[in-house]
Amino acid sequence: MAVSRQKFNTTIESRMAPGFCYSEYNINSSDKSRGRLDLRAQGAYITRFALSNKDGEMIPIFHEPIDLWAADLAATHVMCPVGPSKGPGGEHGFARWADYEATTEVADTKHAQAIVPAKEVQIGISAGVYTVYGDPEDSSELGMGVTITNPLRRPIKTSLGHQLYFALPHEDATGLRVGEHSHSLAEPAKLDEIMSGKPQFWPHYDGYAVIELPKGPRLEMRSRIYAGQNGDDYKEVPRGMLLWHRPGTESICLSPTLGYEDDGKGTIRNDLLHLAAEHFMTLETDIRLMS
Repeated sequence: MAVSRQKFNTTIESRMAPGFCYSEYNINSSDKSRGRLDLRAQGAYITRFALSNKDGEMIPIFHEPIDLWAADLAATHVMCPVGPSKGPGGEHGFARWADYEATTEVADTKHAQAIVPAKEVQIGISAGVYTVYGDPEDSSELGMGVTITNPLRRPIKTSLGHQLYFALPHEDATGLRVGEHSHSLAEPAKLDEIMSGKPQFWPHYDGYAVIELPKGPRLEMRSRIYAGQNGDDYKEVPRGMLLWHRPGTESICLSPTLGYEDDGKGTIRNDLLHLAAEHFMTLETDIRLMS
């Protein structure tokens, strides 16, 4: 479904107003023995995500906002581009302000498409909770994906990411550890700055990380990209992870990114994903409960 450019821009602008709330909202829920997932149609926010451990106990993984009427939620969402933007939606683009319509649901995976103008970047999202069969025991994981399609007859320059709001009770980050492998877990540098609301960029996240949340679970995160037959064209697109805290919320953001760079000296690039005319790109991220 497409919408006129004028209506789209007006709608997005009105929703960005401070304190804007919807008169109604729609939640698409999945409540299974292996996990729970809630997806709000307005903004495609994941408003609840929990996984079951080996004892069958549900462990909250993502921060769960209280005021689901608010347009701007402290909850997991898509970023396109990552960071500043002069286009509709401003910071992180229009994805978190747009309406989405459900398309299909296959094997418990929810799919939805943003309702945007015909000549705007097309955004499709998917999310589902699965059982991972392994040795010595099975585990549960969340799989989420975002696909952007360039409908134009010219390339576009952008970036893409998942802004993942992990639960952080009492805003206490003491003991937060992130690493490439279980043996390399370390407290993120400049944690005090992160908790004050200043984002930090980890350029060494290449698609795999182990995360140990304070007083919480140990998680495994994997990210990968797909670009159809054109995948080789995007091997050199920079990847990384943004770490950020939204003061006043019991959350910590650990966000895989594509096409974004920060040299730590004040120079930020968020246009390093060059998407060819009429091509698509998918970023998938899985989060598995390790313990």
